Amino acid sequence: MFKIVHTFWRLIATAIAYTLFGLGALTMGILLFGLIRLFTRDPLKVKQRIQYTIHKGFAFFIRFMTLLGIMSIEYQGIEKLKQDKGVIVIANHPSLIDVVIIIGLIPYADCIVKQALWNNFFIKWIVKAAYIPNRRAEGLIDDCKSAMNDGGNLVIFPEGTRSEVGKPLKFQRGVANIAIHTNADIRPIQVHCKPEFLSKRLKWYQIPPKKAHFMIKVDDRISPASHLEDVKPSMASRKLTQYLEAYYQERVIND
Repeated sequence: MFKIVHTFWRLIATAIAYTLFGLGALTMGILLFGLIRLFTRDPLKVKQRIQYTIHKGFAFFIRFMTLLGIMSIEYQGIEKLKQDKGVIVIANHPSLIDVVIIIGLIPYADCIVKQALWNNFFIKWIVKAAYIPNRRAEGLIDDCKSAMNDGGNLVIFPEGTRSEVGKPLKFQRGVANIAIHTNADIRPIQVHCKPEFLSKRLKWYQIPPKKAHFMIKVDDRISPASHLEDVKPSMASRKLTQYLEAYYQERVIND
């Protein structure tokens, strides 16, 4: 009986959390960002203050979800993120909530956002104010260079979408192309989630039998150049992508 009641409560709590996130995104995007633009003249400071506001809002939302008993979370190595400036932060993507967790750890984060979110009524106010649209390669790399030159860190999910449970990870070459063209280090973050929660194949109301537990592991930085010695330029993107796939396959899928 207790398990049934607990599962039902987590379903209600998840619905509350979804509602709060949507309303919070609207409030930040329309009210708070409007005030920031009104009282800040420097465009770079406007962007940084908006990103910091998102960071704090996302961190609060994750705490709220843990307090409601929807999920639990623990961290390893997050102190390493304090060293980062102009770094590409990558992560595997098992759950819808991963991006919120990671941006909640990084005060000034740029993020490459797929087109669908630019058209989402609740989310578009945030992504248009602070993040980079996923568009043609040349323009995208220029946008990423500019963002990292301004001192921000670039958050990317190399799969481009949420992972499929039980299947090998398949990375797109975007991360490798950006790292090679910007000469930026890569900071890998491992996201472990058990049981399956808010995954690609589950609807938000398909609640696991027990509370989802997240483990976030921040690994040491990777220098792309150190893995591309004696590699032809035409092969560099493919080789680096293969290395990153294998890196996550060993640490996440085979965990």
